Amino acid sequence: MNAEEICDRISHLTLAEVYAALTYYHANTQEIETDLLHQAAEAKRLEAWHSNFGKYEMLR
Repeated sequence: MNAEEICDRISHLTLAEVYAALTYYHANTQEIETDLLHQAAEAKRLEAWHSNFGKYEMLR
């Protein structure tokens, strides 16, 4: 999507805010992508823990 399309979808953002976010992303792509990977791994870890915890609770 281009900046205008993002504004249309997320109507509470101004065009300037969208451009600022895009500028920040492009200036920090590696850091942001690494953080997203860590967040996804943590989500999987918590999902597995929750799933295993549920199985443990059923055995009690």
